[in-house]
Amino acid sequence: MKVIVVSFYEVKYGYTFAKLNAKVMRSDKKDSVATWSAVGMLAFGVGITTAGFIIPPSGEIHDSVLWVLGQTLLYSGSIFGITLYTNHKLGEIEETIANRLPKK
Repeated sequence: MKVIVVSFYEVKYGYTFAKLNAKVMRSDKKDSVATWSAVGMLAFGVGITTAGFIIPPSGEIHDSVLWVLGQTLLYSGSIFGITLYTNHKLGEIEETIANRLPKK
């Protein structure tokens, strides 16, 4: 008796996991998703901190709200920082390669 294992994606969409892994997300799409997720996290952090001021007892922020704000700032800062750093380093590498190639 031969057992055939079929995944959900293969049945519903006709994809195998090999085909799913072979799909590559474009770089601009990836950067856009990262940027918008960081902006969303910043908005969430500001919103929850504002709610912490409004919810009784008024004027006091609970430690958990500050912790969530710290996590959102850490996430957003790392996304923006890594993007800027990699873009800067890639620009330096491209400039170095362009300078070393013989001029036509």
